[in-house]
Amino acid sequence: MEQLWITLPALSPDYSGVCAALFDLGGMSVIHDASGCTGNYTGYDELRWFGARSMVFCSGLREIDAVLGRDDKLIDHILKASEYTNPTLYAVIRSPGD
Repeated sequence: MEQLWITLPALSPDYSGVCAALFDLGGMSVIHDASGCTGNYTGYDELRWFGARSMVFCSGLREIDAVLGRDDKLIDHILKASEYTNPTLYAVIRSPGD
């Protein structure tokens, strides 16, 4: 009984499903995490990476940035990346870990 889960861990389909739905739309998907969830999505959850490209980025913001309300840092990163990619839409996606 000591191995019993009181709270179930978050599942990946929340952010992976959103990124999969936006994969072919030419938009920029920014997964808001500290680099863990983006790697899971790009490495394991999305099989189309082997034959196609999509704009999926990690926000890279740390917890202290969120606590201090550093949304300007996130927006600056997105705008810098969009100068090179010209996305048709933007999506900021929350990961289970943030």
